[in-house]
Amino acid sequence: MPESIRAAAGLGAVSIGVKFSKAERKILKKQQAIKVSEWCERHRVVTMTSLPGPWRNETTPYLTGIMDASMAPGVEEISICKAPQVGVSEAAHNFVGYVIDRAPAPVMYVYPDETTADENSRDRILPMLRSSERLRGHLTGSSDDQGLKRINLNHMPIYLAWARSPSRLGNKPVCYLVLDEVDKYPASAGRGEADPISLAEKRTITYGWKRKIWKISTPTDEDGAIVRAIKACAVVFVFEVCCPYCGGAQVMTFENITWPAETNDFNEIEHGRLARYECKHCQAQWTDEDRNEAVLAASSVWKA
Repeated sequence: MPESIRAAAGLGAVSIGVKFSKAERKILKKQQAIKVSEWCERHRVVTMTSLPGPWRNETTPYLTGIMDASMAPGVEEISICKAPQVGVSEAAHNFVGYVIDRAPAPVMYVYPDETTADENSRDRILPMLRSSERLRGHLTGSSDDQGLKRINLNHMPIYLAWARSPSRLGNKPVCYLVLDEVDKYPASAGRGEADPISLAEKRTITYGWKRKIWKISTPTDEDGAIVRAIKACAVVFVFEVCCPYCGGAQVMTFENITWPAETNDFNEIEHGRLARYECKHCQAQWTDEDRNEAVLAASSVWKA
């Protein structure tokens, strides 16, 4: 109330109280900044895995630095050259879950083919949304919004595309782009079309420096798409494990894998668990259990 009106009415000081509802307080409350790796331990539930349940960074410690770097200021592209079945695609899902909750904007996943795109939508992405209390609230409740090709949340869309479909790769501005298994993409998205990676990257132009692009793949040859992407990176990090016997840090290489000289039968080596990894420092022969210990011991050792 203006002071002139209070004086004319013979009123003194007036105190006005404002009370916000629980929902209003929740909306107005400023979220505490957390890392992607912290977010996924709080809110991500893994379903399609040998170890279902809440996400635990200690299970795959080498992914923590990758996830956290993806949201670092100034980082627009994250390229990951990796071994098969080491959880990197799940790390990308964690990143997507984080941005759905913390920095919503359109997302696009690109897979090598339509079948893989559909399977990941049905088996990975939708279960991630439904199993997380934090993410489940963004589902609209309509089955039409939970399709295999597009998932409409109440504040942003998630598109599913594949490398051989120019129409799926075009006409959709996106802020977050996940390119999975890029070494399996064809050279061209179609007759007369550019390569799938270039077509998909053009979808992020609208968002400029805010965009985040993940490129993920197991390498197929020395000049494949993921190797070229790594060579183009401004900074390259490698993950070093620490020997459980001598503590020496090292990058694991195929050349250090050994097995008994008397056999070259892969099935015999695999089923008998005859292979060992030789530490380059002390020549200790690691078993699978030793390797896991070496990875856990190096949970925060990344080197540029």
